[in-house]
Amino acid sequence: MIRKICYIIILSWFSIGINAQNNTVFLPFNQYMFNTLLYNPAFTGTKESFSVEAIYRKQWIGMKGTPEMQALTAHSPLRNNKIAVGMQVDNLSAGAGAERSNNIFGYYSHRLDIGPLKLRLGLRTGASIISKNLYDVDRKVKEDPAFVDETFVMPNFGIGAYLYSNSFYAGVSVPFLLSLSDTKRSFTHDFKRYNFTGTGGALITISSDFKIKPSAFVQYTIDNPFYYILSGSFIFVNDIFWVTGSYKSTGELVGILEFQITKQIRFGYSYDFPVGDLKGFMSGSHEILLRYDWSYTVRATSPGYFW
Repeated sequence: MIRKICYIIILSWFSIGINAQNNTVFLPFNQYMFNTLLYNPAFTGTKESFSVEAIYRKQWIGMKGTPEMQALTAHSPLRNNKIAVGMQVDNLSAGAGAERSNNIFGYYSHRLDIGPLKLRLGLRTGASIISKNLYDVDRKVKEDPAFVDETFVMPNFGIGAYLYSNSFYAGVSVPFLLSLSDTKRSFTHDFKRYNFTGTGGALITISSDFKIKPSAFVQYTIDNPFYYILSGSFIFVNDIFWVTGSYKSTGELVGILEFQITKQIRFGYSYDFPVGDLKGFMSGSHEILLRYDWSYTVRATSPGYFW
């Protein structure tokens, strides 16, 4: 019974994340510092090369029917490198017998040079395909009309700003400007449902072989809890090995290992350490990231450590 209660609680919390377009918080990947495009369209083009990234997350290993998330992003500056474009395709599933959301977005950003700083302003537009698979939910009456499968599409938009240099970055955005109506079959505009999102970080150079990079992800939605992730990365051996520890406002601890295999290829793995009442009911959550940067096709004037 305790196991079922815990499962219901955490599944309900994840449903908050998957319904970001509705009125709640969009929970980020643990490796938010390396896939910022998912949360801020102004990040488009900051790599100053054609960059493709895939990321996969499996929630709460050891429990049946737990959530999964996959995302694929790509972005690049154009010949006029002040303008950049990109795309995103993702799949968010809240688990067996629950809601599934597929997002498809196109991205655009424009760069403004402010002395040694660079400011990008970004816009994204696309649609979400939301599917409910309620027919498979366990219930006493199998033919209950309240438990039916349905799929609908809603358009959406997002805006953002991203300020960066070789030593720091800071971004603010609203990933979704539209939200689902209470009937969940049409969309509406409601300022109270905006997910105000911020990311930031800085680079502290101790020596050529050791650097420290603190970073943070914060999100605020009116009438919902303030959510944040605080992270510290330790960078070794000519920037090849990255070890990161994070703390989430939900009480979870996260460990991340990143490897810059070549100048073009980055591999990352993260693991959530379950704490509190959920400890013992699951073995944690796994997340894998793979990124490839075609830095030889577009001249990279400032690759940076943060993206």
